[in-house]
Amino acid sequence: MSTSEKYVGTVLAVVVAVIALALARKKWTLRRLPYPPGPKGYPIIGNVLGFPGDPIWEGLAKMAQEHKTDILHLDMMGSHLVVLSNSDVAADLAEKRSIIYADRPRLPMVTELMGCSWSLSMMHYGNTWRIHRKLFHRFFNITVADKYDDKICKAVNVFLHRLSENPERFLNHVHFLTGSLALSVAYGLNVESENDEFFSSSEDAMSAFDIALAPGAFLVDVLPLLKYVPEWFPGAGFQKFAREAKENLDKSTNLPFQHVKESFQADAITTSSFAAECLEELPELSEDGVDEEAIRGVAGTIYLETTGSSLKSFFLAATLHPEMVRMAQKELDEVVGGDRLPDLFDKPQLPYITAFVKEVLRWGPPTPLTSAHRVMEDDVYKGQLLPAGTTVMDNVWAMFRNESDYPDAHTFNPGRFLKDGQIDPNVKDPELQLFGWGRRICPGRHFALRVMFLTIARTLAVFDISKCLDENGNPIVPDGKYTSAIITQPLPFRSDIKPRSAHALSLIAG
Repeated sequence: MSTSEKYVGTVLAVVVAVIALALARKKWTLRRLPYPPGPKGYPIIGNVLGFPGDPIWEGLAKMAQEHKTDILHLDMMGSHLVVLSNSDVAADLAEKRSIIYADRPRLPMVTELMGCSWSLSMMHYGNTWRIHRKLFHRFFNITVADKYDDKICKAVNVFLHRLSENPERFLNHVHFLTGSLALSVAYGLNVESENDEFFSSSEDAMSAFDIALAPGAFLVDVLPLLKYVPEWFPGAGFQKFAREAKENLDKSTNLPFQHVKESFQADAITTSSFAAECLEELPELSEDGVDEEAIRGVAGTIYLETTGSSLKSFFLAATLHPEMVRMAQKELDEVVGGDRLPDLFDKPQLPYITAFVKEVLRWGPPTPLTSAHRVMEDDVYKGQLLPAGTTVMDNVWAMFRNESDYPDAHTFNPGRFLKDGQIDPNVKDPELQLFGWGRRICPGRHFALRVMFLTIARTLAVFDISKCLDENGNPIVPDGKYTSAIITQPLPFRSDIKPRSAHALSLIAG
């Protein structure tokens, strides 16, 4: 070896050593920083036993208040969980530092045991996620959001018909509206009843998905090695749940997709849909890495939406506040008149209805705890360490109860979003907070908001909504309680729903 080669080798060795020492010093320095505030845990198990009960988001909000922090840290058997209660903090992390907050934590129950790794919302950040995300965005971004308006209008009108025939079953009708619309958009299926095989299998899958995602629902998500415990072993009931859930999930995605594929191959497609369009454009889409499995996964993800929960919250709010229903109806009568139903193009002239939608999302968020992010590398925020691998969740419920942003936050009041009769841009928009941040923002939000607006506008145009009366003529006030699942919704309640007039009812005929 020549002298020059030895010299170069020595220099390289010194450079590598300096870099290694700098990285080690940085890591040592970081590890000396404090974690965000949080309750003191027990050895080994940390805060598992002190994790708040139902509803979890309220317990976490109270815990954050007790520790005077918007960034709450919990030790879950050696794993770090951070819960954010401030939307500005959430935006700082997920928007401004999106590259290291774009991953999802490992969820063995849902993605490995139940086989739901195809879900875009559950998928780890990487090339497969990018392919699925790009495909979803191509068909549901804001510039093409109106391509499904005919399907939305048809589904909403079917909902109104069902509501007029059996108003006491309004919660079931909401369920059918969102489920049948998702199957129509994803696969072009014309679902006519809850007994439809495609509808029932999708509902079964959604129920299992919702249960499995609840924080702390299954210990296997904290101790992944439990996934190898056989089903027959005492205490391994989660394995049976996972097996049955996987069967339902596979059925809910495979059956409708296979139906579309066979129809496409036989040149028998009669109704447009996401899956049919993707199969038709597959030669072009394949250049971006799209294959049939990607189409199948994104189509299945379309069903995993939360609009139904929000519409049930709308009925609860309308039942509790009939005076606000009348204000919304007054706007509808003035802008739309009584000769037609409101449409999506009316939205700019219907600020109170728009505010009503926003307040429904704020007052009864369908996901009080948004999908978790995983920190991909050590991060420091305001002098506090969020180690690589930390799970970060947004407590949207707490954000929406922030009195600084929303005075009298527990009260339902669409007027908080209005100023001089128009939407006030200075009030934080719950839509921006509810649908996530950064690279994991919900790609189907534009579609979901169109469904919500049209359903609420047309329902209020046709029906009066108020409290039911008991045998003594006294109003029955719903207690306003919600389920404690990850996708929450009001517990069953009664509502008095009647047509505003025979003429209003005639608008949905035909």
